[in-house]
Amino acid sequence: MATTHGATKTHPFHMVNPSPWPLVGTIAALLMAIGGIWFMHEGPPWILIAGFILLLADVFVLFSIDLRRGGGGDREDFVLHEPESDGSGAALA
Repeated sequence: MATTHGATKTHPFHMVNPSPWPLVGTIAALLMAIGGIWFMHEGPPWILIAGFILLLADVFVLFSIDLRRGGGGDREDFVLHEPESDGSGAALA
């Protein structure tokens, strides 16, 4: 098994590093929902606009991280190449 940061991996799947960006996207969606409701009830549009700008920034950052990771060799060999199968759904070792 491969080692990561001095620890032995005990699972056969790829674990991504934790990221704060999904939480930022959730907050942006909440701001957009609150801002949209408030704007429809004659409120100012600034919360809706702030949520939209934050959501655009979040999507831009997440996609740029994914594009950087795509060619960086951040995946294990078994993730890059599917194991052979006999058609029954079970991988051949």
